[in-house]
Amino acid sequence: MPTMLKSAAALGAVAFATAAIAQNAPPPSPPANAQPAPPRRGPPRRAPQPYKPSPAVYASFAGRNANFTGVIDPNAGQMCYLLNAAGINGATSAKIVSGTPDKPGAVAVNLQPPTDGTSGTCYTLGADTAKALLDHPERYYLEVDNDTYPTGAAVAMLHAETYG
Repeated sequence: MPTMLKSAAALGAVAFATAAIAQNAPPPSPPANAQPAPPRRGPPRRAPQPYKPSPAVYASFAGRNANFTGVIDPNAGQMCYLLNAAGINGATSAKIVSGTPDKPGAVAVNLQPPTDGTSGTCYTLGADTAKALLDHPERYYLEVDNDTYPTGAAVAMLHAETYG
């Protein structure tokens, strides 16, 4: 019986050592004529249907480290925007104005001032204003004011773009 125990212990040690060696051994290499597995196929990737590009207006303030992008849904009369104005200290107001900077018109849209360098939200503009901004962005400009320049710390004309 003691011989059986010694044999069982020896077999256990061999099995343990073999398992330990197998863990550190590199994986077996495939045969020389083996073909790589074909790529896994899934459903085709495509844009959600119906796909509609997003019309937008944008402005870039030359030399001021500031820009504006407003994505407009003309049917809903809504605009969602982001105004980055890190280059304008102490902004007190931001607005889209009709006309040109040398011949300003009425304020078309009041925006949240970028007091900490950025602002953005969604506004209901009305279908007429949304359509006018998209159809004739050159008739509008964006103005960001601060205490030092209450009538335009930064001014930039709007441009139209379609994203997507």
